[in-house]
Amino acid sequence: MKSLSRRPTGWDVPRLRVERDGERWKTSFVWKNMNLKSKFSSAVFDGSHIYGLDLGILVCLDPATGNRIWKNGRYAHGQFIKAGDYLVVQSEKGYVAQVLASSDQFSETSRIEAFRHRTWTHPVIASGVLLIRNDREMAAYRLQKQ
Repeated sequence: MKSLSRRPTGWDVPRLRVERDGERWKTSFVWKNMNLKSKFSSAVFDGSHIYGLDLGILVCLDPATGNRIWKNGRYAHGQFIKAGDYLVVQSEKGYVAQVLASSDQFSETSRIEAFRHRTWTHPVIASGVLLIRNDREMAAYRLQKQ
């Protein structure tokens, strides 16, 4: 029988350094931890910080250390993209949230109830239009500049 207190395998997320060593490439760990267990959503690195869904809760990490800066907002196993100064989060539960992409603190600035059914798809922005879908519904929202 497995111990319930045992740490799950496969959750350590590393930051790797890839360098050229003559004619070969080499990799080394910068850090490795469990601060971003993204399951099947993608993380975003904006040049300063790493954002991701840690088992459905949005997190901001320091890329140098992997330390968590903040963790807040429950989006289940949704998907998100960075658009300008914001993260556009398509929640698994069907709503879309706009979150300020800031290391200072978590700040959800708006939310729309888009769908009634579960969705795991990435939102897309093209020509100022937010495009979202699931297996039953799809929608397009014209975005306004702030």
